[in-house]
Amino acid sequence: MLADLCERVEGDLDAAQQLLRRALELQPTDPDALTALAAFTAAARNDLDAAHALYLRAVEQAPPVDAASAEALGALAVIELQLARRPGADTAARIASAEARFAAAARLDPDNSELAANHGVFLAMVKGAVVPAVAELERALALDPGRQDILLSLAQHGPCHSGTLI
Repeated sequence: MLADLCERVEGDLDAAQQLLRRALELQPTDPDALTALAAFTAAARNDLDAAHALYLRAVEQAPPVDAASAEALGALAVIELQLARRPGADTAARIASAEARFAAAARLDPDNSELAANHGVFLAMVKGAVVPAVAELERALALDPGRQDILLSLAQHGPCHSGTLI
């Protein structure tokens, strides 16, 4: 959906946002439209609060056993971690929420290399759990062997760096 949109608007962020909002007006409970607008809002507008609200709506609307729900949960976990860094944030609660969302996403879509990779980095960098992090990153790499970012994460958090988080 986002790739088609990018082609259509050719870098015009306002036009992209307008099209995404229009799609949501037509189907306000469509989890794909909610997720697309949330991703755009986070990436292009850097509005984490609005993206968080949109991802929450997407999770509520998506069937609980659906890959779209897993994608929204994984993205929501990443947003939670970004919000945890804000001054005055309830960091522990945000991290706990992110961890629960990563786990739920992994149960829904265990073959999603992106979710597994993000969860692995979370385990290493946030939880300091190097052994499970490496296992999750290796699982992500097995799912998608050509992913350079996963290889880099393994190099950063793998056995050579155990105990030292980069």
